[in-house]
Amino acid sequence: MQRRRFEIDPANRDAHRDLVVLVNRLGNLAIATGNPRAAVKHWNEARDLLRGALGRWPDDPELQAQLANVPVKLAQAWLTAGDFAQTETEARAAMASLGTLLEQQEERYPVRANHAAAQGMLGHALISAGRVREAEATMVSYHAAVERMVDDYPDLADPRRDLLYATDALARLHRELADEPDRADRGRRRNLQRAQTLWTDCIERARGLVDEGLLPEERAELPRLERSIADCQAQLAAG
Repeated sequence: MQRRRFEIDPANRDAHRDLVVLVNRLGNLAIATGNPRAAVKHWNEARDLLRGALGRWPDDPELQAQLANVPVKLAQAWLTAGDFAQTETEARAAMASLGTLLEQQEERYPVRANHAAAQGMLGHALISAGRVREAEATMVSYHAAVERMVDDYPDLADPRRDLLYATDALARLHRELADEPDRADRGRRRNLQRAQTLWTDCIERARGLVDEGLLPEERAELPRLERSIADCQAQLAAG
């Protein structure tokens, strides 16, 4: 119905908005049912619709924000599909478009959160593609961005949850850096120690979120985090 309404009157702003909402929901459903390439198809359609709308209403801030967020969704879909080159392309596009919005409206939490999410997906794509050293600066920046959001929005649960994931991701990165074959012993130990520190922080954060009832499912992750710390300790003890 939404599509037919839009086809009859493409200059109708409400008809356009409703169709974009529908297409986005179809993309979300495709991700939820394990079909990331179908999600890519839907979100590419959403991008085309939004670009067309901005041709009609170029100064609409809602449309600008929606268009800037589409690459974040596409990066998520491509990362789920295991296409790391496409993930990198869309994540970098998202960081560029959302970075422009941040310059205009720095205090908008959703813009900052999506920008940080794009950084995280770029880092994961680089690591998965074997570009671990290249990923380091991106993951450090991602972690720092989420830390700032925790400080700036202390009453929100989402930034605290995201910081847990960002800290775990950064710890995993340092663990991989420690295993690089040409890594000097001093650098290897430094990365192991950093990973151990970050995972210890993860456990404290996870327990806090579990105790507050904000993230009860993370209780299952505690044994993995403890094993990761034990692995770092064993590697350090072995020299």
